[in-house]
Amino acid sequence: MSTLTTHHERPSSLREAVRWYREAPAPRWEEGAAKKATFAGYLGGSVVAWVMLGLLGAIGVNGLVELLASAF
Repeated sequence: MSTLTTHHERPSSLREAVRWYREAPAPRWEEGAAKKATFAGYLGGSVVAWVMLGLLGAIGVNGLVELLASAF
C-alpha cells in the first residue's frame, strides 16, 4: 500500500468534497526513509498551516475589534 493516495477526480459538490476529505487516508509512519520523510513533511506542513491559519484569524479578529472600537 502506498503511503500517499492521490485522487484525480474533482468533487462536484461541497458534500462530496467533505466526504472525500474525511475518507482520504493520511500518511502513516511506515518503514523506509522516504516514507518517513514524507510523513514528517506532511505532519510539519500541517502544523505550519494550522498555525498560520490561527494567526490570520487572530489578525482578522484584531482588525475587526479595532474597526468597531474606532466607530464608537
